[in-house]
Amino acid sequence: MENVKRLLTMENGYHFRLILNALSELNYFIEWRIISPLSFGIPQNRDRIFIFGTKLTSTDITPNTLEKLSVFLTKEDNILLPNNEVSLVKYMLPIMTMKRKNDSWGIAYKNQMFTQNTSLLPDMKPRKRLQDILQDESIVDTQFDFTVDTLERIKQSKPVNRYCNGVEILYNQDGGARLGYTIFGTNGIASTLTASTSRHYERYQVGDKFRRLTNIEYARLMGFPDDWCQVARIYDQYALFGNAIVPACVEWVCKRIGQTNFELSKSGWQQLTLAI
Repeated sequence: MENVKRLLTMENGYHFRLILNALSELNYFIEWRIISPLSFGIPQNRDRIFIFGTKLTSTDITPNTLEKLSVFLTKEDNILLPNNEVSLVKYMLPIMTMKRKNDSWGIAYKNQMFTQNTSLLPDMKPRKRLQDILQDESIVDTQFDFTVDTLERIKQSKPVNRYCNGVEILYNQDGGARLGYTIFGTNGIASTLTASTSRHYERYQVGDKFRRLTNIEYARLMGFPDDWCQVARIYDQYALFGNAIVPACVEWVCKRIGQTNFELSKSGWQQLTLAI
């Protein structure tokens, strides 16, 4: 399953724990992790939570189980768990009585959970900036240029010239990082694409002109081929791409199913105990 990152923190994490509790009591070993398309060479600020479940026939969970079943942990992750002689269940706590926040990675089974923060996934492909995936300006149709009304609104904007979560903010009406009508630059990554076509695609300064991103640039920012969804109207393509899931992230997960993807660190026993 996949959803927006905010699912982890809604109602202080209660909604997410409710989902975990329901899935884990069905004898699924649940694992989740925040995954970003940045790790796959796609320049978009689009952190998403991926949730993966494996149906088990045994009720005994050990660190060996985690090494065997994990699809989200990599050899670069320094997960601090007890050694293989002690059951991992001892370090899992009841899901619905948890008071601490849900971290970026974790596991759940039989109404118990363990969660820990991990760093971003290692880069599978070289990172890119928004300008790296833009179409050549000589072939961009004028229909994507800002309207006269929009250009007038820009005149009321204040310079910002800073980065917010990797996104270059050039101007907006209030001068803050994310306030008012925001104009983005192309030296950073793209802001999160959404299915709301009226808000998010008319916000870029490309070279010396202002325009919205094209439908093809939207496709590239999701990792789709340039001709994807061409049977739909251009206006509708924005909503389709903004509501999609990045295929490269799904492909990475699928290729790891059934594989041994990492080995537990045998250090950190005391650190884990103190953290809990």
